[in-house]
Amino acid sequence: LFPALPSRWQQGRFHGLRARCGVTMDLEWDSTQCRATLTAQRETRIQLDFPHCTPQNVCLRAGETICLCGERP
Repeated sequence: LFPALPSRWQQGRFHGLRARCGVTMDLEWDSTQCRATLTAQRETRIQLDFPHCTPQNVCLRAGETICLCGERP
């Protein structure tokens, strides 16, 4: 979710980004940490690739929310 952040963007956030897979994302980061909240708008399966974690497939039900926190890459 975060590998494409430019190094000049030391902190930031956005809310309500909609992905094609039917997930709405809220992302926040600073110089050391990143946090993501994902909410499924419909039943969906996604592959999560979060910094310093092994990529994994996740199945979400409509309305289900997951939160991820970690170190910034």
